[in-house]
Amino acid sequence: MKKTILTVLALAVLLTGCAKGADTTDTTNNVQMRVQDGYIQYYNGTDWQNLVSTDELKGEKGDKGDKGDQGEQGVHGERGPAGTSTGTAGATGATGATGAQGPKGNPGEKGDAFTYADFTAAQLAALKGEKGDKGDTGPQGPKGDGVEVSGSKGQYLGFTDTDTLGAVSLPSASTGSKGITYLVDSYERTDTDKAVTPKALNSVYKLVEDKADKSVSKAATLTAAGWSNGVQTLAVSGVTATANGSLRIAQSATDEQFAAWGAAQPRVTAQAAGSLTVKAAGTVPTIDIPVEVVMV
Repeated sequence: MKKTILTVLALAVLLTGCAKGADTTDTTNNVQMRVQDGYIQYYNGTDWQNLVSTDELKGEKGDKGDKGDQGEQGVHGERGPAGTSTGTAGATGATGATGAQGPKGNPGEKGDAFTYADFTAAQLAALKGEKGDKGDTGPQGPKGDGVEVSGSKGQYLGFTDTDTLGAVSLPSASTGSKGITYLVDSYERTDTDKAVTPKALNSVYKLVEDKADKSVSKAATLTAAGWSNGVQTLAVSGVTATANGSLRIAQSATDEQFAAWGAAQPRVTAQAAGSLTVKAAGTVPTIDIPVEVVMV
């Protein structure tokens, strides 16, 4: 390295001397040198020539120097303008992946048992299951402690003269106290003093006169095409303006017909001789429905 430096210095002196020897009268004629492209270059009057590489002139790294004294504190700069209080909120990030399941916690204390009042009507309805099958008939229970009454033919069960339950004899015809029990029982009586009286027959006649006639059922059909604005006139023979006609679905109806009947909610709104007026309060049926009209 020292050799290289000495060589450079020697060349510099030589060039300087040559330049001065070329023109001793020009005091401003100096050797021009520069550092360019990693070389120390000199100017020969026409162009620049490389003299030596700057890498060859670089010495070994010296020892670390002593720490310098701390400089004086600089002048405090002016405070800059305040920034905005809040920035624009960024877009919501994507939902992160579900974390791993945490450890199982300790069992809690046993709570109070549920009561009927804890449930709403909807919850109770949801808890109700389907109707179960009919259970088997249970065994006959023990005989109860009844009152045993004994009597003879011609007596009936009633209150005796001492207001206790027991066998009571039928009154005689001469007493004039005749009742229905006595009348019915008298059909099996042969003794003439217990014969039926006109008063007893008159009582039975009134009962028979006021009894209801036997009901009569008539088959009919509520047709899908017979509805008009939810109303249909059903022709039924035997119906009068005063005789009550009760409408019901026939036992021969299919499940589909039964469902349509339930959705229609039909009811009788009027009746006349030979017909009933039926109104569908719900959904008007789109299929024929077999019905029965019960007249009482």
